[in-house]
Amino acid sequence: MLNSKQWIAFHIITQYFIQKFIIKQDTPSKHLSMLITGPGGTGKTHVVHAVKSVIVLRCARNIMQHYNCAHMICFLAPTGSAANLIDGMTIHKGLGIKIKSHKKGKGNREPGETEEDYSVIINIKNCTQPQDEWKNVEFVLIDETSLLSLQLLAEIDHALCFAKEKLDIWFGGIAIIFSGDLFQYPPVGGSPLYTPIKPYANQTNDEIQKRLG
Repeated sequence: MLNSKQWIAFHIITQYFIQKFIIKQDTPSKHLSMLITGPGGTGKTHVVHAVKSVIVLRCARNIMQHYNCAHMICFLAPTGSAANLIDGMTIHKGLGIKIKSHKKGKGNREPGETEEDYSVIINIKNCTQPQDEWKNVEFVLIDETSLLSLQLLAEIDHALCFAKEKLDIWFGGIAIIFSGDLFQYPPVGGSPLYTPIKPYANQTNDEIQKRLG
């Protein structure tokens, strides 16, 4: 059972998926981007399981296969243990893309700010593999968001843009749901998502986007 707040998040996600990918009805927003957050024990992962039980498990033999949507949703997490809890995959395994980053400065050693350069280079041996694996995926849910660093978030964006061959749209135009409590475990060896990025004078929008990934 879901409480009232859990039901709101569940309803937004499932209705978006059904309207856009099952009924194929135009939605007010082109791509759903959503954060499910709250302190420990509020049932964030419970909502993830509820979404999966309805969209993937309960509908897999009927709606999903009937409408050829069986591979349109992917569940990811930063670590193997977190991925196991939602019966998903780790972010790196799920994306199947090797990403190398270039950093300069002190990283997150200075409290409250970072001088990291968040431009990334995608290095892929088989350039067609990610496109083939992700051609049917249109919906991604990432659990344990607190474990994401700024760098990893930029890598996710780059990887999805490359996989979907849509380099000018955030996350390649995929509907993306983040779930987690940013006040829980921080990322290891990286800057938390709430870390302010040190401002640079006279930056263009393109330069800002490049730094963010």
